[in-house]
Amino acid sequence: MRFASVVLLASLGGLSCASTDGQTNGDPLVSVRVNVSNSGSVQTLPAYRLRLYEDRTVEYEGIHLVKVPGSARYKITEDQFNRVVSAFSNAGFMDLNQEFYGARVLSMQRIEVSLRQGQDMKSVLFTTLGAPKEIHALWLVIVTELETKALRCPVIEHGREIDYCRIEEDVLRRSLAQ
Repeated sequence: MRFASVVLLASLGGLSCASTDGQTNGDPLVSVRVNVSNSGSVQTLPAYRLRLYEDRTVEYEGIHLVKVPGSARYKITEDQFNRVVSAFSNAGFMDLNQEFYGARVLSMQRIEVSLRQGQDMKSVLFTTLGAPKEIHALWLVIVTELETKALRCPVIEHGREIDYCRIEEDVLRRSLAQ
């Protein structure tokens, strides 16, 4: 099964994310898993993990079909951080009433987004095709503002260069333009 998950912990005040030695600690504000399968199935799409912490540190782990495999750490700007947090509100995420949006096709990228506010947690599973515009707008902000493109794309697969980032962004932008 291919999926991604995003967890935003909206209670920003109580988290301690940066220690004195520069290491990030505590729970991430946003966690993303893209096409990371626990079933051991063959992966045909890029797989990676991201974590965004309150101090704006992003931790990246490239797993499969990404330009940069392995780990990387970097910071995003305060404006980028604020746009990611705002995107959840702009999408009306807590008001979404379905648990699944999109096509139920196993070969399609599946993305699970979970939002935590205090003790409450809401999860929505969606695919990049068939989800409502609000979900696509949220996902586009996440993949754009966390600056993952240089780490993820392009990849060389079977001797061909493939830019999965451009393909994904094109699908999302077309959905938003309709």
